[in-house]
Amino acid sequence: MNYIYDVILNFQNMYYDFFEWNDTDEITHIRKIPIIKTTSNQIKIIINNKIKFEKTLLNKINDKTEKFTKNSCKKIKYCFIITDGNHAVALKLNKEGIIDKKSSLQLEENEDVINISSKEKQITLEYEIIKKEEKSQFETRFEINNKKELLQSLKEIKDDKEKLNYLYLECFNEDEKNKENMYNKIKKEILEPHNNFYKILNFFKLLKQK
Repeated sequence: MNYIYDVILNFQNMYYDFFEWNDTDEITHIRKIPIIKTTSNQIKIIINNKIKFEKTLLNKINDKTEKFTKNSCKKIKYCFIITDGNHAVALKLNKEGIIDKKSSLQLEENEDVINISSKEKQITLEYEIIKKEEKSQFETRFEINNKKELLQSLKEIKDDKEKLNYLYLECFNEDEKNKENMYNKIKKEILEPHNNFYKILNFFKLLKQK
């Protein structure tokens, strides 16, 4: 089994690209962590779903990862990096083999993983899909964190036709007489973020300032 040493990881409940890391995130400084090479299709499935791995994998990676602590090093029970030779993702599992946390890698360390695994053969990982993650691959972390607040703000003006109409015109540049239709169409723009997401966000920011 190949390892990479001295890696910075940012374990979160959902997968975020490294450029979406926040300054307030808790960073884990890894001393060493094993690398497993698999297919691009499996990585895509693993990133976008709640996965439970077979026990054979748990036995293979058991206590193989170490992180730096203040005074020494501490083992992480079930942790590893998967790569397809182009992209790398770090995973932390619970004792049942279910993915608990995910982390992207910084660009340079992602390249290091690719180089280390370049001569390795891809293996097929055995797992079960527990459920699909809520995060869309096209959503940013910023959008995900603001969704709930925007939905609540929209609900608060649901019966205010004047405000709804103003926001609707701002988003779609068209008239709509029915409040329910306006509300539902704006709500869809929040749930499935597109270009109007930031218009809606700015509208409610201005509303709060008044």
